[in-house]
Amino acid sequence: MSAEASADTQPAAEATASSAAPIGATVTSGGSASSAAAPLPEPTVQYSWDPFLNVARNPSAQCIRRVLQDVKQLCQDPPPGFFAFPDDEQSTVVHCLLAGNAETPYEGGMFYFYIACPDDYPISPPRVKVITGIGKCRFNPNLYQNGKVCLSILNTWPGPSWQPVHSIASVLMSIQSLMNDKPYHNEPGYEAERYQGEVQAYSNVIKHETLRYAVLGMLDELEKGRLPRSFEPVMDDIFLTMFEGYEEVCEDNSRLDGQPFRDPFNTNKGTFHYGTMLKQLGELRGKVEERQAKMGDDS
Repeated sequence: MSAEASADTQPAAEATASSAAPIGATVTSGGSASSAAAPLPEPTVQYSWDPFLNVARNPSAQCIRRVLQDVKQLCQDPPPGFFAFPDDEQSTVVHCLLAGNAETPYEGGMFYFYIACPDDYPISPPRVKVITGIGKCRFNPNLYQNGKVCLSILNTWPGPSWQPVHSIASVLMSIQSLMNDKPYHNEPGYEAERYQGEVQAYSNVIKHETLRYAVLGMLDELEKGRLPRSFEPVMDDIFLTMFEGYEEVCEDNSRLDGQPFRDPFNTNKGTFHYGTMLKQLGELRGKVEERQAKMGDDS
């Protein structure tokens, strides 16, 4: 959303999690993400949305009960493509994985949202950060490159605000609704296509970057121990189930290789490299199958 983009673009490099666990988090010996014990800077008004600059210090009993209730609901009756895992150390932190919907540029992608509930939750909304592709890609006008999730339900954009009757599931469903077949129209003022071909051009970029960062990149982060280990079986299953679809996307779009991105919002820059990603997919498939076989042997 352009109205806030300028305020949140500057710190994107500081928020990058490309070479470490999610910012403000560590990875335990078991591979699960947990919040860092080291003190973090006090939040400013500008960054009040950031869960890693708003560390829970003294959650109320109501907060803890409600978070447990929300997670139980998500685990017992998850909407399609939703996966939620409580943090091993912080009762108010939830690690969520959203699988991109079919027939959208996000199809087959695995998107990690780090959710931290404030001490007075559900009076105040959770603070949410998208970790997938952070510092590298803006997947949507509402999903900033620095990890900010721009939603009225999170009080990060004008509109119907957070209410205590909402839940973590409400937030995830709102996010999933943004990741639709034509994300171009999520930008305010772009309800109609401004220039011919822009809707498809933007979707082409998002489709490429989904495969690059939300598939290949996420599995690379998993292998390096930078994601919650609880994600592993889910991500491996998604990858192997969708593998032929990933190949098809690469083959169908190979004609774009070498061409520059046409992003109407100038938020994603680069060139298409489907041929390279096709090779990487083949190499990765062997690693995932080997990992699954090992897990089967261990069990």
